[in-house]
Amino acid sequence: MGRISGKRSADKGPAETLESMISEQGLLSYAMAEFARSTLKSAADRICDELGRGAQSWGTDDGYVRAGLIKVPVKKVRIRFQGREVEIPEYATLQKPDEFTEATRRAVLGGLSTRQFARVGEALGRSKGLSRSTISRVSKSFAGDFIKLMEADCADIVAVFMDGIHFSKDICVLAAVGVSRFGGRRLLGLWAGSHESREVVNTALDDLKNRNLNPKLFVIDGSKALRGGIDRKFAWVAVQRCQLHKKRNILDALDEKNRHWAMREMGNIFQAESYERALERGRAFSRELGRINETARRSWDEAFPETITILKVTSPVLRKTFSTTNPVESLFSVIRHVTGRVKRWRTATHALYWCAGAYLRVENRLNKIRGYKELDQLNLLGQEAVSQAAQAAA
Repeated sequence: MGRISGKRSADKGPAETLESMISEQGLLSYAMAEFARSTLKSAADRICDELGRGAQSWGTDDGYVRAGLIKVPVKKVRIRFQGREVEIPEYATLQKPDEFTEATRRAVLGGLSTRQFARVGEALGRSKGLSRSTISRVSKSFAGDFIKLMEADCADIVAVFMDGIHFSKDICVLAAVGVSRFGGRRLLGLWAGSHESREVVNTALDDLKNRNLNPKLFVIDGSKALRGGIDRKFAWVAVQRCQLHKKRNILDALDEKNRHWAMREMGNIFQAESYERALERGRAFSRELGRINETARRSWDEAFPETITILKVTSPVLRKTFSTTNPVESLFSVIRHVTGRVKRWRTATHALYWCAGAYLRVENRLNKIRGYKELDQLNLLGQEAVSQAAQAAA
């Protein structure tokens, strides 16, 4: 088949594109029906020969076989022997759900809703669509994806981003995204609750520790439960507080005439040439905030100097990469696109399974972080954190 040029493809209107799709699916259905007819006839002849005298063809019945995501109607050959009907193994094979599970999951995760499957199957294949029970089996199959995700070893992880994502008023999913020593990114785990509670955080951190997690750095938002959990479970690990979250908190507390000034000052602090210089500017900023708005000052002091921890490394690229929890949020923007068709989350487990299933189908698209060749610089953060933890214990 020749390659279609980009110009010709761009000139196609919606009707012509749909006609092309119907034509392709129609050919697939026709080819599958012919293959099934030939296969079932040969199988019936073989079975009759094997059974010998008394075995006979007993007409046909309406049936179907699978062609990718659609059901293609066929005439099922019936065989009768000694007063009972004989099954044809080839027919069962041609309509096995397991044969197309992965293809079906790709369609579900590609954005089709359950309600649309029947109409799409009929329109494109001129055949029966997928039943609700089929989609239910697909949803349940995501449980295996979740188990696979939650059993993966974390020994190669050097940095962890953690943040909570709300799926409904009652379901908040705490997610951990790890960076390996070679710069690869992957989702480490998902834990659900109504919010980022101490219990959920402890469960998550215990789970990660049991899977051999021992990073140099945590990057987190402003959750007190998460910060306290790290102190209890990973006291020797450095913590970077999300600069973007803190900027928003400070600006929300200030009146409009002081926001531009605060934005400029925080930019100077977070982009300072050294950790020491940022520390000096941050303390000066705190004093000035106290004169303007005490609430804003308290919010700043609550996270400072953990908002500049990453300035202890010299790589500008790593400083930017590890300054916010954006890697978690960007990953979940992809997952939200996949799960956006789900109108009602029945349970927290429902959300966990779908997130895991969605992630494992976009995993191979995740690029290495920028500056991954300089990740050894994070060792300095780990050494300082260990020293500080030892001093606190003494």
